[in-house]
Amino acid sequence: MMNNKNILYIGNNLVRKTNYSTSMDILSNLLVSEGFIIYKSSSKSNKILRLLDMCIAILWNFRKVNYVLIDTFSTSNFYYALFTSQLCRLCNVKYLPILHGGNLPNRLNQSPKLSRLIFKNSNQNIAPSGYLKYEFEKKGFSTTLIPNTIPIKSYRFKKRLKIKPRLLYVRAFAKIYNPTMAIEVLKEFENLRSKYCSDLHVDYGYSLENLSRGIFDSGLIKNNGFFFSFSFEISITINLFKIPI
Repeated sequence: MMNNKNILYIGNNLVRKTNYSTSMDILSNLLVSEGFIIYKSSSKSNKILRLLDMCIAILWNFRKVNYVLIDTFSTSNFYYALFTSQLCRLCNVKYLPILHGGNLPNRLNQSPKLSRLIFKNSNQNIAPSGYLKYEFEKKGFSTTLIPNTIPIKSYRFKKRLKIKPRLLYVRAFAKIYNPTMAIEVLKEFENLRSKYCSDLHVDYGYSLENLSRGIFDSGLIKNNGFFFSFSFEISITINLFKIPI
């Protein structure tokens, strides 16, 4: 008889290659601590090989797992979810897309037919935020809200009695992350109160053609490599403000 706690987790299992703990890594460890048996795919770096590895994992394990968890994003990784979810349907195994990224509602609008194939046939869609739950249910997709699995005890709390706009930019200078927004935010702070103008720190110093050369020359941007955000009050990630944990 099959163990009713067997799960196949489909996502980017690249923690050993990047040294960054992902939501897949954290959630898998939590499920194992609860007694679940977890199979994970894929750790392949090449995107095509990764997709093939994910599909092979489903074909190899579908008879011994009860559910397949599928990390689902809005960009090219959306197609991982598309192919693997339909393979789950062919294998008659229940799957649950775990929704990532605030841009998924745009994907629902851009690819309505493909989105219905994934999200209308899932056992349940899992949203980490009320925003994604609302947007998906507005489209008629049954969705359960489960907040992100953040080990909050691992983070030291800093009570901020006085907040000044010290900005931390936490993405690479790549177009997908809208890096020019950070420059626009900094300019707004300069316009509002010049005395609050502070350095804009970034974790990677990749160049972007449409970033003003004068902004760099002014010394407002510093490339400090990776570092902790404990000293900063506001972090900027893509199109949203977030208070650091």
